[in-house]
Amino acid sequence: MIKGTPKDIGGIDILKIFAALLIVALHSELILSLNTKFHTQLFMIFARMAVPLFFISSSFLLARHISMHHDQQQAVGKYVKRVSRLYLFWLVLYGYFIVKATEANITINGWSIQNFVWGFLRCLLSGPKTMLLGWYLNASLFGVLFVYYWFEKHHYLGVALALISFILVVIFSGYYPLQWPLQVQTSIFVGPIYFYLGKLLFWWFEHKPRVNYWILAGLTTLVFCLAWWEIHVASFYHGNNDQLFTFPLLASLLFLLFLYLPIKLPYAHWWRNLTSFMYLSHYLLMKIFYNFLYFQIHSVAQRYLIIVGLVLLSYSVVSWLQRYNWAKILRNAF
Repeated sequence: MIKGTPKDIGGIDILKIFAALLIVALHSELILSLNTKFHTQLFMIFARMAVPLFFISSSFLLARHISMHHDQQQAVGKYVKRVSRLYLFWLVLYGYFIVKATEANITINGWSIQNFVWGFLRCLLSGPKTMLLGWYLNASLFGVLFVYYWFEKHHYLGVALALISFILVVIFSGYYPLQWPLQVQTSIFVGPIYFYLGKLLFWWFEHKPRVNYWILAGLTTLVFCLAWWEIHVASFYHGNNDQLFTFPLLASLLFLLFLYLPIKLPYAHWWRNLTSFMYLSHYLLMKIFYNFLYFQIHSVAQRYLIIVGLVLLSYSVVSWLQRYNWAKILRNAF
């Protein structure tokens, strides 16, 4: 094992817990219901960091595994298989809503080759419609293959292509938004830059086991203020703020802040699986819940707490059922 690289890094697990809770808050509109614009934008920035932090965490842990065991091809293969199984499992569970959305689209636009092509491209690049987590899984697969397989022997070319693709995503979604059937800000082209960052941060952690925490906190605050300013600029151009130029740097600094926290989280594996399950399941549970009780519960905060409670209940049930062979398919839930 590499010096300075413990088996479980509690700070990363705690960071992912916060990130998962913020994603639920964003999708359940809890953040948008805050009383002031200041608080809304404050929490919106942190919420926008959630998915990049998931990307960076995955890449960091994969780079750590490769460095410890020197089996990059096998490690990448296992990661691809794991994410593919996750994708298929949740694709089936979201199937009803995907079919309903597809039927509605056909009813409105009719059958045509153009609609079929755009639908196929959307599914490939951004995930199926109504399955918000689809783009994250697509981008994770693309990102890991891009960084750890396709451009492994051509580092600078890969970094340049990842950077160019991210710059184009930001320009054509945040600063010069184009009306496309595809949402470039939530597409596979976002994955490579964050997977490169995760790999770079592992290298940094391996060679720099100690940092000046106050300088790191000061840099994070400075970049956070820049991100705040950039959101205002993107809003002026009526752009989307899912991806902005400051976000990769801010996500990296936040990751480092938690990475160097001297924390050991009890039951780390349980919490790590919970964060993955929360991200993958919350939107499905939210859609089911809203179909039955949306108009009966008027408080957004109560809706948020109910969704988080449903996630915890579902995760406990799935974890318990996984012990039985007849329910082994549930092992693909997270």
